[in-house]
Amino acid sequence: MNGSNETRIVLLGKTGCGKSSLGNTILGDSLLKVKSSPNSETGACQKESKIVNGIQTTVIDTPGFFDTKMPEEVLKREIIRYVVECAPGAHAFLIVLEVGRYTDHEKDVIKKILKYFSEEALKHAVVVFTHGDQLEGKKIEDFVRESVDLSDLVKKCGGRCHVVDSKYWNNKYGGYRSNQFQVTQLLNTIETLKTREGFYINDLLKDVEKERENKGWILKLLAGVTVGALLGAVFGAIVGAVVGVGVGIGAVVGVGVGVGAVVGGVVGAGIGVYHAHNSSSVRDTVEKTAQTVYVFGTDCVNKRSNETRIVLLGKTGCGKSSLGNTILGDSLLKVKMSPNSETSESQAESKIVNGIRTTVIDTPGFFDTKMPEEALKCEIIRCIVECTPGAHAFLIVLQLGRYTDHEKDVVNKILKYFSEEALKHAVVVFTHGNDLPKGKKIEDFVRESVDLSDLVKKCGGRCHVVDNEHWSNNIHGDYRSNQFQVTQLINTIETLKTREGFYTNNLLQDVEKEKENNLEGIFERFFIWFTGISVGAILGALFGAVTLKSRPFIGAGIGGVVGGGIGTGIAYHSKTPQEAAVDTAKTVSEIGMEIVTVANTANNTDSKQEQ
Repeated sequence: MNGSNETRIVLLGKTGCGKSSLGNTILGDSLLKVKSSPNSETGACQKESKIVNGIQTTVIDTPGFFDTKMPEEVLKREIIRYVVECAPGAHAFLIVLEVGRYTDHEKDVIKKILKYFSEEALKHAVVVFTHGDQLEGKKIEDFVRESVDLSDLVKKCGGRCHVVDSKYWNNKYGGYRSNQFQVTQLLNTIETLKTREGFYINDLLKDVEKERENKGWILKLLAGVTVGALLGAVFGAIVGAVVGVGVGIGAVVGVGVGVGAVVGGVVGAGIGVYHAHNSSSVRDTVEKTAQTVYVFGTDCVNKRSNETRIVLLGKTGCGKSSLGNTILGDSLLKVKMSPNSETSESQAESKIVNGIRTTVIDTPGFFDTKMPEEALKCEIIRCIVECTPGAHAFLIVLQLGRYTDHEKDVVNKILKYFSEEALKHAVVVFTHGNDLPKGKKIEDFVRESVDLSDLVKKCGGRCHVVDNEHWSNNIHGDYRSNQFQVTQLINTIETLKTREGFYTNNLLQDVEKEKENNLEGIFERFFIWFTGISVGAILGALFGAVTLKSRPFIGAGIGGVVGGGIGTGIAYHSKTPQEAAVDTAKTVSEIGMEIVTVANTANNTDSKQEQ
């Protein structure tokens, strides 16, 4: 496909202004993901195509400007990604605004659009208003004239403005207050633009090239991924072949050398990507990646007999993260006062405590209001990887107060994922200890509740209490002191460690079962991801080498990274390795052919000018 009979449209605007719905209205189909939410539904550029009025029409939906969750650097990378999605260039930018007051917020959005796309982009821009039903008999041109700032914006866009209403105007035909009428007018405007201006060559391409030259980020990425994958594969193979059951990544996945090498390679590559983004040079990337993979790999091979591994379990807001920091004596785990779970995925932090390397794994809050149960289960499984070969202690964290049905459900969910066997390694730890009446000990409080007494009894009578806010500076040795309580807690854990060893989790069997069923098994996901990256990188490298004929190795490197990135995204949504391979090959080939066509056209033009 050379794109000559295609119209490429890019949607721009703030979160919640109705970009995705507008895209679907243009395409006449619900292809772009839409959700009513105060946060941006579009976290990454999304591209959808359909034949509209006999023309292949492609709509690229971009992340919402002023997205409350997306850091600016991430947003910039997504905007740069749009260059790939609409290669060789966009025919029209639709600046989407909601009918209403044109406030400083909307003006800031426009400034940010110009920051990324420049004033030149306005030659290809159309202002499109949503929620048109609020016009109440007025035309959009009349509405625009009521605001000096809006009039100025539309003027800069060549006077091009339209209005739709994705909710109320869908079933109206022929009249001004009809999406059919408005979209027809909008497409006519875009076709006129396309004929007169052609497509927009984005200045961000120059920024990408500058970043490559100045920071060598592609070389850093290649170096990090290569070193990380190779070292990770070596350690993974050693773990799978030599260490066997009970140690390291190979034991978690439950297979031999080959799988250990693949898993280790993927983990190592991920570490390499992280250091590539956070290092100043290729050498720095290689050194940090090698050091991190070596430490991690050595740790997996070693049984870590001198380490104490503690897993925190409990509902959202009970104080797990703060308890972990109190145990470690440092603010390493992320803590935030919020009704939603701050810990959305397992986090592991380590420190020497009383001469012993102590690792605390903070898990997602049970009954997290945002996390689907399947995602939570995957995160709980991930915690097993974090604490391999097994946890020495599970701390069931409860807030001092009434032991309600909610808390009981939390405990039931813990048992659902970790089984009754886990209670042999469990300690009940209460937070907010300052609510305990002076002179009363936690054992006295527990005895006041039959259900609490039963839970503590099942945990071998092990219970402790802390107060992360009020007991930190209390007199050492006093019962109402975190130093005293943490010392007692660590003694309890060390006794457990000596008597019970570490806990071998039954979820390991679930991982194997999920893998065999080809549903959501971790092993299967690794292979889907690995397939997408491999196919994308290889094809991307080939197209890159063809595109940059004068510098084929550089072209192959750039193409490999871009292709690998495309493969990663496609693999995320694929159900099988075959699906990941086919879809990645198709997408990379289409984009590659587009870029090669543009490059050849440019080369031919340069040759003619030289003649």
